Amino acid sequence: MMTDIQTAEKQFLIVCQQAWLNESGHGVDYVPSGPLGTDRASLVAAAIDGLGHDDFCVATVVDGRVVAFGHGMDDFGPDEDGAPHNGHDLDEITRACGLGAAR
Repeated sequence: MMTDIQTAEKQFLIVCQQAWLNESGHGVDYVPSGPLGTDRASLVAAAIDGLGHDDFCVATVVDGRVVAFGHGMDDFGPDEDGAPHNGHDLDEITRACGLGAAR
């Protein structure tokens, strides 16, 4: 059953990205930082205090699945090539963060 994202309870998760490059290729690892929360503004403020910077993203989670990804109080829109979520794969982020509801 599909959940209506507009009416479902949203939770938020701070996610740090770690870029890597080696002889076999390159990529980005998504690493959760802290617990899920229901108040995005408070979660962002606590992350800035705890990490000492704002170099992190915020995943919007509904029913255990990342449905949006952004920075601060805003979610990313399409990138210049029209890729949704600024090119981030939401199912990949869901799996990497151990949320377990990726399609």
